[in-house]
Amino acid sequence: MPVKIREIPPYRVAYVRHVGPYGEGGRIGTLWINFERWVRAHGLRQPGTLTIGIGHDAPAIAAPEKLRYDACLVVDADFKPDRFVNVADLPGGKYAVVPFEGTPADISEAWEKLWTVWLPGSGYQPEDRPCLELRPDFETSSAAGRLRCELCLPIGPL
Repeated sequence: MPVKIREIPPYRVAYVRHVGPYGEGGRIGTLWINFERWVRAHGLRQPGTLTIGIGHDAPAIAAPEKLRYDACLVVDADFKPDRFVNVADLPGGKYAVVPFEGTPADISEAWEKLWTVWLPGSGYQPEDRPCLELRPDFETSSAAGRLRCELCLPIGPL
């Protein structure tokens, strides 16, 4: 895995949450489509716009109907939430970062490899911050059914 260690800054994000299964049979694709409509309707899509996906729960541990996933957009400090979006502050820190390109069904396997293949021999341990899927200039092609992002695992020294 082409993992790079990188400092990621803190971000203020507007987000919408999905509760339910990830991947196949889940509604995360629909969440992103609806969120993107909201982003465009509010004039927030600009060149270099950073969107972030956050899967809060491990599918091997939490029941599928309780899994939480946030679709996020980085916003400035004075952004105010509305009835569709909430606001949160994400902490920055050191992350193991690996590029991902594939189908939404493939992303779970990529996360699994990062946790079970790369992490044990890395000299790092996971930290209690959210795992991130960074999506600069977010684009999705429903026809191709593929996405590109960077998987970011929060880490610290052993």
